[in-house]
Amino acid sequence: MTYASGEINWKKLRKMANKYEKEDIKLAWEECYVVEAGNPDKPRRREWLGTAEEHDWMESEADEISSQVDCGAWDLVQRSSIPRGTRVMKSGWTYLKKRCKKTGRVLRMKSRLHVCGYTQVKHMHFDRTYSPVAKAASVRMVMAIAAGRKMELRMTDVSTAFLQSELIFSNLYAEMAPGYELIGPDGKKMVMLLKRPVYGAKQSSRRFYKRADDWLIKHGFTKCSVDSCVYRRKDGENEIVMAVHVDDFTC
Repeated sequence: MTYASGEINWKKLRKMANKYEKEDIKLAWEECYVVEAGNPDKPRRREWLGTAEEHDWMESEADEISSQVDCGAWDLVQRSSIPRGTRVMKSGWTYLKKRCKKTGRVLRMKSRLHVCGYTQVKHMHFDRTYSPVAKAASVRMVMAIAAGRKMELRMTDVSTAFLQSELIFSNLYAEMAPGYELIGPDGKKMVMLLKRPVYGAKQSSRRFYKRADDWLIKHGFTKCSVDSCVYRRKDGENEIVMAVHVDDFTC
């Protein structure tokens, strides 16, 4: 991986090191200050504006915003209605061209709207962030069971996974997506009041894990005592063994 020169604001990064917790600095470095260069499959917004791909990327952005609106991920509020001193997170876009592994043809142009969660304050905006995933040995075990018992093996992922869960803290605000800012009646840019764990928020992964865990237990699955991300359900002769890795399910 190579990095574009001149993209790092050292003065601002040093201020962040003094202001935020040390473990947050690496995330800030990766998300905002270090920009991957030379990868046409992960362009920045200013790189595709005015090009032949602009229409496709704009449609991709519109689909992403539409999916978040449909999930009720956030509400737009006036900036003047926010309590004084409230921290408003920045937001941004992440782009990816998904290609066919055999032919290299572009299958999908994917846009992801995220927030810069490195400015969140512990116990004010989130509590716990740890989210377990299935061990590699557990995934191999599920495959071995399927092969040994001649069971059907499936792999699937959850669409807009993080947006399926809910936030505990209700005081998370973020700027509108770049390129889609709206001016409110107060003459200032409106902000998003987050209702669900948008990508980039510190608690997003944990909140989805808790939602998936509660749903599986409610529907008759039992959790493995050795790996908390392996579940089993048996109804007569029918049996399901499942390994969960974030939003990827192997069963």
